Amino acid sequence: MKTRNRFEQHVTLLAVLAALWMYAWIGLVGILVIGLPVCMFAALRLWSRWCAWRAAYLDAIVTLALNTYGSAERKHAERVAELSAALAGEMRFSARKIALIRAAGYLHDIGKHIKDDLVDDRWHVAKGANLVSRLPILSETADWIRHHHTWHNGVSCLASLAMAKVPVEAAILVVAEHFDTSTHGDAECAELDNAVDDIRRRTGTQLHPAVVKAFLAVMLRQSPQNNSASASRIGHQSL
Repeated sequence: MKTRNRFEQHVTLLAVLAALWMYAWIGLVGILVIGLPVCMFAALRLWSRWCAWRAAYLDAIVTLALNTYGSAERKHAERVAELSAALAGEMRFSARKIALIRAAGYLHDIGKHIKDDLVDDRWHVAKGANLVSRLPILSETADWIRHHHTWHNGVSCLASLAMAKVPVEAAILVVAEHFDTSTHGDAECAELDNAVDDIRRRTGTQLHPAVVKAFLAVMLRQSPQNNSASASRIGHQSL
């Protein structure tokens, strides 16, 4: 009889443990099936809201900056920003980085509007960089703006800004601004081919080779809209 009672106690204990184990697994499966998707959905909603807020914040800053520019400066900033974004896309940058590079393109000359009689206009690169560095959402672009006139080989219009390795994001701005200045500035090239040739000549010294390669690819896609002969020539040059 005692043996039978002990057996029943053991069986009862095992049954209780099995039931607890089963309920634990059911609870875990319930969490995985219901809780995990809900958590993922909530996380995606938060991420999308953050991205929307971030984009709106960048747009507001850019709009305020553009309102300080004159007509010619505004058009220059818009062209530099869009070409910089196109180059970053061609170089497979992330969507976040492309958005920041576009914003840096819009803001690269903002330092010219910070009045300081103690320094000359060449210091607009440093003044602009110092300004954006105070904004957490744009602080990453500070070095890009600071070096948007620094050559690929490290030479700068300001000796104190010379550096061994220029950030590739700054190198993108350098190419975009040089091309826009060549085709729309006082030294406007007579033809697109002349501007492209000039950029190729400066590759490796003033301009980053990888950025120039991306630039030629972008020009090759855009050239058929303008001139098939230019497209053929650029395509040959890019090989």
